[in-house]
Amino acid sequence: MENLLNYVHLRKDISFKERKLNSVDLLIFSELAYVDFSIEMENGPILLPEACRHYIESRSPEYIKGYFCFSNNIPVLVQELCECPRFANVWIRKVEQCNDDEKKIQFGATLFQIEDKDMIVSYRGTDASMTGWKENMQMTYMDDLPCQKMAVSFFDSIIDEIPAESYLFGFFQKKKIPNFYLTGHSKGGHLAMYTFLNTQYPAQVKKCQVFDAPGFRSSFVKSLENRDIFSQIENIKPQDSIIGCLMEHPEKETVIKAQEEGLLQHDAFYWSIQPEGFEKTKGLSIKSHDTIALVDRLLLSKSDEQKKESIDLIFSILDHLDITSVSGLNELHFRQIFQGVIELKNMTQEERKFMFDIIRFLVAQTASWMRTQK
Repeated sequence: MENLLNYVHLRKDISFKERKLNSVDLLIFSELAYVDFSIEMENGPILLPEACRHYIESRSPEYIKGYFCFSNNIPVLVQELCECPRFANVWIRKVEQCNDDEKKIQFGATLFQIEDKDMIVSYRGTDASMTGWKENMQMTYMDDLPCQKMAVSFFDSIIDEIPAESYLFGFFQKKKIPNFYLTGHSKGGHLAMYTFLNTQYPAQVKKCQVFDAPGFRSSFVKSLENRDIFSQIENIKPQDSIIGCLMEHPEKETVIKAQEEGLLQHDAFYWSIQPEGFEKTKGLSIKSHDTIALVDRLLLSKSDEQKKESIDLIFSILDHLDITSVSGLNELHFRQIFQGVIELKNMTQEERKFMFDIIRFLVAQTASWMRTQK
């Protein structure tokens, strides 16, 4: 099976002029949103290969391994793009990030531009921090989270900052706006969709294409008067998708083949890629449907108030167990989980059982995933 890294090799000498921007390219930009290029951007816009070289050379191997513990192929992609003619004339124009544990915000976005033409706004998905995971879960019972507002603001500010050009002897002014693409993987894809549905400038978006992105609360979907706008969004997800099937999905869905199974398929480096794009399949697997049914029974079928109480309890336990990142879940043992639940004295026996079930589910889903990252 060919994967994302194979694609970079196969398309290495084929420019965007010869073969236009496609879905696999957008997935690459989605993965690059996980990379914090803030230091590289200190002196203004920078070419992507130059930024990649500086990133690899200025961070220690230990730092990179720890930062990308959720996907060890991302730094390999960064290394490959240091010397890749197809991406030689891609600029990084703007970077924004926020990691605030106190306010429970984990946000990142990067603006790329191809040869001074097409603009790609790529939103960062959830990293390995518990802050990001809790923020994801808050989406199940809250509207208008800070990260969602920041995503819209990031895109709108880009267009607001484009200077108007004079024409007809200076009597009129008009902005020359390039094609915009909104994209992202996982929560980043959710933020891209949310931005497209809430921006002042939806007409300026040529395509909103996202990857294994969670959906929306039913109240949010019902609140949109123009629901046809969802048909302009495409969510590409693997056959065993879990994250990309959470909540409601009125947008267009494309299911593709992938290696491994379960949560491992959330890592886009396991997706099957052919010379002309992703290898499609008929639909989601039985395993995907069964897992989503379990998540629905454990959490999503509850009221907003119950979801909030449950999620707050989950993270109280994880905090009590001193779990600060996804990798910490993989180090938990049955006895630790049980003890962590038992020690929350105010919970009923039924609540303890629920907490034990959902934390055990999280541990089971992340165990094989984390083993592949070592």
